[in-house]
Amino acid sequence: MGAVGVALVLALSACGGQVTVATTPIPAASAWHPGLFVEGYGPAGLGPSVSASPLDPTQTALDAVGLRAGDFGNGLTVALAANGTSLSVHSLSYCSADYPSEADREARRRMLATTAKGEDAGVVTEAVSYRTAAAATAALAQLKAADQACPSPRTTTAGAQTATLTIVPSDDVDVSGLVPADHRLLVSTTVDPGTMAADVYRVTRVWQLRGRVLVALVYTSAGATATTQDLSDIALLANRIASRLDALNSDATGSA
Repeated sequence: MGAVGVALVLALSACGGQVTVATTPIPAASAWHPGLFVEGYGPAGLGPSVSASPLDPTQTALDAVGLRAGDFGNGLTVALAANGTSLSVHSLSYCSADYPSEADREARRRMLATTAKGEDAGVVTEAVSYRTAAAATAALAQLKAADQACPSPRTTTAGAQTATLTIVPSDDVDVSGLVPADHRLLVSTTVDPGTMAADVYRVTRVWQLRGRVLVALVYTSAGATATTQDLSDIALLANRIASRLDALNSDATGSA
């Protein structure tokens, strides 16, 4: 667990107006920065999947709550990650903590925003269905415990590269419209790539839970401080995920 992969960062420019679940796509900006770490999403989880097998009902439900092509404008698309439905790939790896709930997953689906060349754009969703709502609740509790115990700063390595990760406050993210506070977790981390020829950047994670479905949004900002535009995009995408969770039927969530 705690694998670190190479990703590309693409800043999104947001729609105008309120941060709500909107039908207007988020236009894509043109600046992207290659060769940056995104913690927790290793090489096995990057790149579009070649699988075209039909979705079973659980995968259909998970597909409904993750990233969609309509969330973005020209320049970005959405693809199923390589091994994006395999339970041999960890869903939870934050801070290299122990997550016993991984054994209680029944399905997962990781979606990537990608460039026209198929390169990872640094925006990811990981939707997980657990066998029971209690198991999903335990997964979120394990994440919260890991967050409380996580050292800051800390270092992580991938091959010959070492990055320094520092937890920063997430209170700049607008949480209005998200699931209730006891059903979510926000974590923001700055990443200093060290010897790599790249600037410090920020990774923001938003986990949201309904019943037995837990969805993570991972958004990578090009700078150490998230811009107003980044924060608007994070809130907009997180709101959409909350709305999609709310729209799931009880067969998918195992709850009313």
